[in-house]
Amino acid sequence: MSTIFISHSSKDNAAAAELRRRLERDAKHRCVFLDFDPEQGIVAGDSWEHTLYRKLRACRVVVAICTDAYLASSWCFAEVALARMQGKTVITLRAEGLGPEATLPSIFEVPQMIDLRTDPEDGYRRLWIALERQDVLGVSTDWDDRLCPYLGLDPYEERH
Repeated sequence: MSTIFISHSSKDNAAAAELRRRLERDAKHRCVFLDFDPEQGIVAGDSWEHTLYRKLRACRVVVAICTDAYLASSWCFAEVALARMQGKTVITLRAEGLGPEATLPSIFEVPQMIDLRTDPEDGYRRLWIALERQDVLGVSTDWDDRLCPYLGLDPYEERH
């Protein structure tokens, strides 16, 4: 289970990769779903749509990197809508590539937003504070689903 789901337009892959890099380096957090990651993202041969739904259900927080490309994507909007419907915390980042005249849909305006455009370092500091309050920072690996989630009980195996 990835605790943080990075929602972004594929046109903003560089910004998403930078967010993940900062999460790993600055926040010591490695439990992140980033769709294009070759190991923890969408694996070749998997249904990208079903993977996104599964990862959205499993995550604790969705970080939305809002740019003009993000706002133009119906899939990005759907990710946030599904996360909100499931009661997930959604943290909106106004990022480079979001025009000064851009109007965010009301679904993005409900929570407090972080603007990375004017002072990225302060924006990331505010993001770390928000993630700490959600108690998600510092997770180093995804749960190994081969392990039993209940201490003292043996996990089911194929023969069961």
